[in-house]
Amino acid sequence: MAVDPSSKRIGWAYYEGGEYQNSGAIIPANFSDAVQKCGETIKELARLDYMVVEDTYLWKNISTLKILERFGAIFPVLAVARFEDVGIFRITPQGWQSKMLGASKKLDRKDRKKLSIIVASDIAGRQIEDDNEADAINIGRFFIYYGKTDK
Repeated sequence: MAVDPSSKRIGWAYYEGGEYQNSGAIIPANFSDAVQKCGETIKELARLDYMVVEDTYLWKNISTLKILERFGAIFPVLAVARFEDVGIFRITPQGWQSKMLGASKKLDRKDRKKLSIIVASDIAGRQIEDDNEADAINIGRFFIYYGKTDK
């Protein structure tokens, strides 16, 4: 499973046996709602070996950083509670974007998000609309192709 937390949405993608299965974006009303919706998503999984979460990189705004860290922790905590032996990994945005999108820092954020949606739509076999869902799909595929990062 791959997770892309943002301050307003939490994108997720589930892979089984290296194959894309499902994905979505959780749009919580508040933190409690986020926990409930992430819990419902985890509850539907029969098995989970690994989870890779995009690392927090927005250091300019401390209040946004706090939201990102809280939202980024929900899925891993719930995953460990349900699947005791799940491996939790973190990946920097630059780590997966350079390989999966061929994107350099020269591309602005808006262009990287558009490119992420195009690549994720191809992986999912359907049009992906949400950039957090797209990023989660690409993070998951990166993890499958390029292996584990630091645990």
